[in-house]
Amino acid sequence: MKCFIFLILFFLFFSVNGQKTYEISTKKETIIIGGSSLMLAGSFYIDSRRPNLLLPSASLPLPKINRFDRRTLDNYSLAAKNLSDVLLYAGTAFPLTLLASSKLKGNQLEYLFMYAETAALNGSLTFLMKSATDRRRPYYYNNEVPDEERLHLDARKSFFSGHASHTAALSFFTARVYNDLYPDSRWRYWVWSGAIALPAVTGYLRVQAGRHYPSDVITGYMVGAGIGLLVPAIHKVKLNSEVYQFESTANGIALVVNLNSNKLRY
Repeated sequence: MKCFIFLILFFLFFSVNGQKTYEISTKKETIIIGGSSLMLAGSFYIDSRRPNLLLPSASLPLPKINRFDRRTLDNYSLAAKNLSDVLLYAGTAFPLTLLASSKLKGNQLEYLFMYAETAALNGSLTFLMKSATDRRRPYYYNNEVPDEERLHLDARKSFFSGHASHTAALSFFTARVYNDLYPDSRWRYWVWSGAIALPAVTGYLRVQAGRHYPSDVITGYMVGAGIGLLVPAIHKVKLNSEVYQFESTANGIALVVNLNSNKLRY
């Protein structure tokens, strides 16, 4: 009988506490939102202190650019740019499809918080790095590009790629959550494949468009993927050792369940 009661309580505990996959807390959200706000403010401050851009002189040699990136200086394609923008919007909408999942019932608010925080954390870090590094985009050195575009503030924000980091962050975020919700699903391999491919194609198009060097998109991909995996991980519900614990007794092992500071032993 004791064994039977133990099994009932054991599985009841996990069924009750397993309803939510993710949780939010004041401390975590304050750190993420506060940190993102500070990085964004830092980006605006740096930009406000920058002098206006001047066109590179034709009589001066190009700045030192590594061989890996240098071969992309002549790239310029509006078609590639526009297609990369379409993929950016698709990557933004991709995570919202999971809201229809029955596995997220009762957890939609936490999911939307994580979605917003993933975009905010990645975006603010990307903006800060773009402002701090002040790297000229490849098209800045291309004389065939209109001067107005070459002198725009955006022309000095090459490192690292925001399109690559944004699509990677939200794609990997979606794949991580899907994997948590459906760990036994055969479809998770396709979800992960899509998450890997979408930012890769987006980054390739940004290089072809002359908006970024290969090193920009590789770095953006890695940073975004890391953030997309990190946010669900730190919000995932963990088993609370204070709610239940096992204790050794003279007759064997007892399950101790803490209910409002009252311990029940079985």
